[in-house]
Amino acid sequence: MRLTRIRAVQLVAAGVLVIAGGCSATPSGGASVNTSELSGDSGVEASPDPNTNAGLSDKRAVSQECNSMDDLLEQALSELDSGKEFITASKAWDEADNANEFDRVASELQGAWLNFVGDFWDAYQSEFDVLAAADKQARSAYDAMKDYVGLAPSFYAGEIPQFDDPEAMEKIAAGEDVDVNPEFTHASERLSDDVAAISICLPTWPVMF
Repeated sequence: MRLTRIRAVQLVAAGVLVIAGGCSATPSGGASVNTSELSGDSGVEASPDPNTNAGLSDKRAVSQECNSMDDLLEQALSELDSGKEFITASKAWDEADNANEFDRVASELQGAWLNFVGDFWDAYQSEFDVLAAADKQARSAYDAMKDYVGLAPSFYAGEIPQFDDPEAMEKIAAGEDVDVNPEFTHASERLSDDVAAISICLPTWPVMF
């Protein structure tokens, strides 16, 4: 079963989305929130295409080893309890019809995904390691997934603050530009790179996670 209707979620704690849509380089090489680009909400809209990975969801992966890894992901989503919980949460996201409900369901969906990823990695890491040994693209995905599993839970839990300035939100509300914590920027870029490498090999992987 190929899962093609896991909607990309507007992550509640995903500051990487803020950086992607509302930051610019500073002369010091860091990043700052450009308040002129911020709207009343996060500025991120749910994709009109509900496919897991638009443009890839109906295609096979780039190698046989990646195909096998993607099949394991589909199997885990269907068989692991945490995978079933994520599918249930994704359906609730599809059915949400107002801003408050979107925020609540998005938070639940993110938590369900992180729970699943940990279980998935524990259950299938050894099989992935064997597949990755035979294919360069599979190895890249394996390494990226290992990094993602180690970093994503703390990042999305807010353990890496987006701003060092405790008055950052007040300054943003007042129209001031605020520097983003470089550690936060680095972590968000790592996760973005990890997801890019994973989704090439495993097209079932939800691209917004």
